Amino acid sequence: MRSSLACIVISCYIVQLFSSQCFTEHSLTDSIDDNLQGNVGNLFLPLGWIATGLFSASVLLLYVFTSWGKVKAKLKAKEAAPKPEILANGSSDDRTDFDLDLQAAADGIHADELVVSSNDNNSVASYHRRHSHSQGAHSTSTRF
Repeated sequence: MRSSLACIVISCYIVQLFSSQCFTEHSLTDSIDDNLQGNVGNLFLPLGWIATGLFSASVLLLYVFTSWGKVKAKLKAKEAAPKPEILANGSSDDRTDFDLDLQAAADGIHADELVVSSNDNNSVASYHRRHSHSQGAHSTSTRF
């Protein structure tokens, strides 16, 4: 990320401070054939190619960083997901609020609908989903 930032900052400074050494004078009304000898690449001087290369490197490095971040986030989410054996046993001793939120999201339940209730021996997570029909609102309860 720092490399991407350094590339874009250097590129911007080069273009702003040395624009006459980066690009050939050209306006929209000028002819490419007359002013640039028919080649758009002649718009760039050597320092302009360097600035453009730094900009391109910055975009590439930013893409690599965001791709890496997405992979790491998916791995962290998999690690934090509740284990199937915990769900099957009904034991929630090791489950955190984050685990409950993940399970609720997997079941398509909004997090504010999640309610935690307790029994005599252990705590049991349950959720209440509110439905509205023409007869009125009712709720259903399900145990994990």
